Amino acid sequence: MRISAGAKWGALVGLFSGVINDVFTYAYREELVRYAYETLIKNGVPPQSAQQIAQSTLTLIYIGAIIGGLIVWIIVGVILAAVWDRLRWPWYSKGALFGLALALIGVLGNFAGGPAQAPAAFQLGPVLDLAFALLLAHLLVKFGG
Repeated sequence: MRISAGAKWGALVGLFSGVINDVFTYAYREELVRYAYETLIKNGVPPQSAQQIAQSTLTLIYIGAIIGGLIVWIIVGVILAAVWDRLRWPWYSKGALFGLALALIGVLGNFAGGPAQAPAAFQLGPVLDLAFALLLAHLLVKFGG
């Protein structure tokens, strides 16, 4: 499998994952802004400034979801393409392996800190990681080189 194919299809999956994350962000935008506002107030930021910063944070979340998705999935695509021929498994097993690894990293990351009460939709991260890894593996087997 060519590394360039992994990067190309990883970028497509990354763009798709960023859009999906932005949909969830949009659906829970008021809750996210409220959480950012409360956190800023607890840290001594004046209320008017906290409101402006919280609104700006939402914009950064939208942008970060797209850019972060692209970066992560390009890296995953390159790694998956690099080990594709060494793993003598069906494509769905390769995708599941990478998806489970990403889900495990995400679950372990939740123990490191972050919002205690994340919206329920954001707790779907491990499931989405598995789904996107399977999509990437399918694209690589179908259209990769």
